[in-house]
Amino acid sequence: TVLSVLMDEHLPVARRVLRAGTWREGEAVGTVRLDHQGRQQRRRRLVTEDGRAFLLDLAGNMQLADGDALLLEDGALVRVAAQMESLLNIHTQDATSLLRIVWHLGNRHLPVEISAQHLRTTTDHVIAQLVQRLGGHVEAVRAVFTPEAGAYAMAGHAQTHAADDHRADEHQAHEQPPHGHD
Repeated sequence: TVLSVLMDEHLPVARRVLRAGTWREGEAVGTVRLDHQGRQQRRRRLVTEDGRAFLLDLAGNMQLADGDALLLEDGALVRVAAQMESLLNIHTQDATSLLRIVWHLGNRHLPVEISAQHLRTTTDHVIAQLVQRLGGHVEAVRAVFTPEAGAYAMAGHAQTHAADDHRADEHQAHEQPPHGHD
């Protein structure tokens, strides 16, 4: 496997995540900056901003958040920092346009961040044109992207290991019910 090839490098391995606020940031030996996609990957080689390489090998899928720490086997902590990305902010003048846009984005299974001020999604000119046709206003921005986890996400379930020795790999995988429109 790819991981076994990477393991031959004899790099430290991070298998545990400490959630933001459960550890002291001053204890981190480095920082790794990751975009939204990078914060979802469970197995990969990473390099801190100061050049320290390590392997990420999480037991299950999870979304890393800004301020989380990766606990290396040698006890060192590496801070996770959310990286700025090119995104689209979407605004509407009325609730009907907003609901239409939300429906179309959801129907395409696009990741969307929702706030009181705007919707935010990844940059895509086709989606920008669609939003404008549906009555929305699109603004290109650079920001951290933290989309909704989704209805079937296991947000935090058996994935954080801040103060205990509870292992995520002791849990069975959860099935997602089909949603039937594809």
